[in-house]
Amino acid sequence: MSMYCGTRTFDREQLVFIAEVILCSAMDRIASVLPDEILLEEYQENENQIELWINSALETAGMGLAVLYAQLNDDGLGIGDALDLIDFRTFVHDFKVERSDPDWSGLKPGDRCTPETRGLAEKFVDEMFNEYLEGTI
Repeated sequence: MSMYCGTRTFDREQLVFIAEVILCSAMDRIASVLPDEILLEEYQENENQIELWINSALETAGMGLAVLYAQLNDDGLGIGDALDLIDFRTFVHDFKVERSDPDWSGLKPGDRCTPETRGLAEKFVDEMFNEYLEGTI
């Protein structure tokens, strides 16, 4: 039984928004333990603990995506499957490498704190919600 008790189905844009919120939230948590938020030296000294933090944020994002899918499709999806579908681990890894590079120049006024996640959210919805959006579920 779904947690969603509404009488209308979500449209694509609403699903993309929900998925993007999940991914953006994870990226915000991840950015909070990387330079510009902390000093590069602090990152290097605490890299093992920071990796645990990052993995926790990844797992939480995967769970959010999996629950969204399961609740609306009456089917299961693993955390890892949700992350792998959009290659989110690689996305996060690349972000972490960029931010922990000693030559990274830092954020400039007007820069986003985290990379854009809308494309990943669209990919997730387009891959996983076709039947839902067509009304065949």
